[in-house]
Amino acid sequence: NIHKDYLFVGIFILQLIIQVLIVEIGCDLLRTTPLTCVQWLWCIAFALGELLWQQVILSIPCHQG
Repeated sequence: NIHKDYLFVGIFILQLIIQVLIVEIGCDLLRTTPLTCVQWLWCIAFALGELLWQQVILSIPCHQG
């Protein structure tokens, strides 16, 4: 129910926007290089892979001993 926590969603969106701006606009000041569309797609794919892996881990039962 993370999507119902408006503070979390707001912080997530703000953090996402700041990261994109840092990479795309912060070139000279922060010494970054803008990403190509393919590189952005790879970043998104890796992030989604992590989310899917987290779901696999959460589905494994954990017994307290």
